[in-house]
Amino acid sequence: MNRAYIQSKRTQPRPFQTKAALGWFLLKALPILILVLAVERYVGQRFLIGGDDQVDRCLPDKWIYLIDTYNKDIWRGDLMAFRA
Repeated sequence: MNRAYIQSKRTQPRPFQTKAALGWFLLKALPILILVLAVERYVGQRFLIGGDDQVDRCLPDKWIYLIDTYNKDIWRGDLMAFRA
């Protein structure tokens, strides 16, 4: 037989090897996926991104805001966001 043909046969993955590789990949990827989704859910519930698209802004230099919805402490001089 031709030597190149034999080498090409050796390098082609077998169906069992690809299924095993997929299984190992899913086993490794599942905990990472769960962690990423948990962090995204926490951050998505806690913070909002707000924007001020008015021509005359209250704060002239700022038009995008990160709003912490869990912080309920109000102090004099703080910036506050509320629904109108």
